[in-house]
Amino acid sequence: MAWLTMLVEQKGANLITATICGDLFDQEHALRIQYNADVIINATGLASTDLANDKSCYPIRGGLLRVINDGSDFPKLDQALTITAHAIHDSNEIVFIVPRNDRILLVGGIAEPNMDTLSLTIDSPIIKRMRARCEAFLPGLKKARLDPEYPLTQGLRPFRQRNMRVERELRPHSASSSFHSPSQSLPTSLPFPCRSPSTISSPGMKMGGSEVGSVGPKQVSSRIAHTYGQGGAGWSLSFGCAGDVLGLVEEALQDLAPRHMAFETAAVDTPPSCLLTEGELYPSDPADAEGDSAIVMEYNLLAAGMEGGYTEAGG
Repeated sequence: MAWLTMLVEQKGANLITATICGDLFDQEHALRIQYNADVIINATGLASTDLANDKSCYPIRGGLLRVINDGSDFPKLDQALTITAHAIHDSNEIVFIVPRNDRILLVGGIAEPNMDTLSLTIDSPIIKRMRARCEAFLPGLKKARLDPEYPLTQGLRPFRQRNMRVERELRPHSASSSFHSPSQSLPTSLPFPCRSPSTISSPGMKMGGSEVGSVGPKQVSSRIAHTYGQGGAGWSLSFGCAGDVLGLVEEALQDLAPRHMAFETAAVDTPPSCLLTEGELYPSDPADAEGDSAIVMEYNLLAAGMEGGYTEAGG
């Protein structure tokens, strides 16, 4: 996290620590004026229950032990060892043994839906079962020493009941409110054609006789882009989701009507937000990541984020 923070600061980001409560949609105009932002990106994990008014968000608590992996107590491991959930007949208690770096081995794991407190200890029954399960799988771990500085890592995986969400805010604002860019105009160096940020109407996408993604003649589209609900796969999906968010930002800057992610065209059942960086599942062009970043950095973005997941025990 420290490295990522340094990276975005080097690219020109200005980091501000503040607390925002309530639906972002209701506060959008005020927030964009306050922070001089053209677009708001909501990446707040479980906090999206409140900030996106999404009651489908829920936590899954996880935990891992950290043991010394220097070869002095048991043969040093340099490869991951796991057992799939169905093989041990319990999707909430698995075997997950993964080297973290040259010195630490992660041993786990567990998944406790709807547990929203970080109250686990080494002596918690579920942690004791987790350790015994891994020691039975790899007996050498019975001699393992816990990391004295950080023996137990735990966190809340930010899940949703209906898949992750990587899409723009679908609710339109009334045209009586001014939701232009705070500067009231967009840069002339846009690499794509631009609509006027005034009231727009779009034919939308027809699905089952209804239109999705259209706004009426007296409505304006929100410039909020959401990306949350990735659960324990935040790192795995981060690159693909970031690419999708870039596209959403470009659409928002043009004030195009948003589209419901469930209706995106895809040849497979995998949701579009689950694209792989190689592009096998969703057509994208990751050829120029620095160029993409430059496009975003031309504008003022308000990115609301928190460490909603947990990287140590993300498996």
